[in-house]
Amino acid sequence: MNLPELAVLDNITPFNQFIFAVNLVCFLFSRQIMGWFNNGKDIDIKVSIFRVLNILFFVFHAIDVVIVSIGFEYNNYFMKLAYSMAVLYMAMFVFSFMNYLSRKKFGELKTIDDNPVYIDTYNSRLVELILLFIGILLCIYSIIQVWQLDSMLETTGIFGVIIAFLAITNQIWAPDLYFGLVILNSDVLEDGHVIQLEGETDGYIINRLTFIYTVLYNVSNNHRTLIRNSELMKKRIDNLSKRASIDGLRYSATYKIGYPAIHYRRPPSDNDLHHEHDKENDTNKSHSDEEPNNDKTHQAEKSATKTPEMQFEQFQRTIDRMFKESEETLKASDEPKINKNIPFEWALTSTGDFALEYTLYYYLEALPRTKLTKSIRAYIVKTQYLVNEAVYRASIINHLSLSTPVLVDTTSSE
Repeated sequence: MNLPELAVLDNITPFNQFIFAVNLVCFLFSRQIMGWFNNGKDIDIKVSIFRVLNILFFVFHAIDVVIVSIGFEYNNYFMKLAYSMAVLYMAMFVFSFMNYLSRKKFGELKTIDDNPVYIDTYNSRLVELILLFIGILLCIYSIIQVWQLDSMLETTGIFGVIIAFLAITNQIWAPDLYFGLVILNSDVLEDGHVIQLEGETDGYIINRLTFIYTVLYNVSNNHRTLIRNSELMKKRIDNLSKRASIDGLRYSATYKIGYPAIHYRRPPSDNDLHHEHDKENDTNKSHSDEEPNNDKTHQAEKSATKTPEMQFEQFQRTIDRMFKESEETLKASDEPKINKNIPFEWALTSTGDFALEYTLYYYLEALPRTKLTKSIRAYIVKTQYLVNEAVYRASIINHLSLSTPVLVDTTSSE
């Protein structure tokens, strides 16, 4: 029983055993604990920090036990480091728990991805700021007590240094903190909303609004984007989740169709009228008995020649039929996320040198409250592709080309 390792175990007190057990439980169930306090939020970073502090506490505590067991006298620096780690991760634990209570009391209950989640509001963020300030002071005070550095609590000590540091750096963090509160107070941007920033074509999902920056998910490329709160407020923000009416988001698609070949009848001249009159008199004299048949032939020839107005109306009916068939195809399927209660609209929006430009307008269904980029892509990306496919299919059926036409003169005269 005189083995060195058993001597080490003899120096582990019940208090040390209790600390080890608590630390082990916190390490093994850190994800579940943080997940419970941070429902609906990304906790990977918090869990990693929590576990690192746990491991450091265990390592420093174990080193101190070993050093003491071999009879080496020192000032228990490793034990103080271990307790400092304990103060930090207990501060994280208490801060997360208090924030959880704050969100339940002052936050707003929303449904994101079919799960009820409490999101931050202006009031809950103010409470969080107060808790953070108090937590930092208590954490610093506890660490000072662990290291027995009471002299740092004097007026010109550590707290004076912290206050001076905050005063010097307030131009860096204060604007972001202020604009973060402005965003929360405006109640315009919330977690799970889809936004579009000025000068960009990509859509973004708001994942989380922190003290300094906002975490966004890029819908098109499926990656994270960080933007400071002050920079976010400098841009124009289009909130696609906030509809102006129950109709939904109004999208448009532009198609260029070549000019139709309109045939124009040349107005008859005086010589043509005189020649036609003489020819008609000669014909009447020689074929007076065939007059009824000639009248019928003349009426048939006249009806066979369409006026430019009739040709345009026929072309326009073809265009209308193409877009109408596209609408029917899209509304017959559940894959396109369009509002089936609102009819499609289309109009001739430009008459360019090469083609006629028609614009098709349609409405999307209400965007879901989600943080999954795949779900939003089905609405604002995939639906556009399906609309283009349906229009192209209908253009082939109606003998209309959507390709860039060649610039030629398609008019002719008879």
